[in-house]
Amino acid sequence: MGQLWNNLLRTFEDARGSCSVTRRALSLGNRDSETGWRVKSYSETTIKMIIIPRGATSLAVKAGTYVRLDAVGLTITSVKEADEIKTSGGTYYEVKTIRNHSLTPDTVEYYEVDLTKLPLHG
Repeated sequence: MGQLWNNLLRTFEDARGSCSVTRRALSLGNRDSETGWRVKSYSETTIKMIIIPRGATSLAVKAGTYVRLDAVGLTITSVKEADEIKTSGGTYYEVKTIRNHSLTPDTVEYYEVDLTKLPLHG
């Protein structure tokens, strides 16, 4: 992992609790011959992710013209767009965009992801 990354994880674990989240990876099955829809399924794994919430505000814009980004997440585990992230508190986010980075001097590769809170879960 790298000493710098471990120190970063420890700092956030001390300040905000556990950085362990559940990654729900989206998989699409074969297309249905009648409806054209694909079967959607998820596989779940536990990963370490630092989540930093943003001060999101609601804007009076037409539906579909604004994507609300509620948090940024940092992880060294590969994630994909449309994956769901579930925190220990039960909040669900969707991965919207991914940027690759590296920490020096450890040269640890990590991913910075934009997260949007999902309202459809309890």
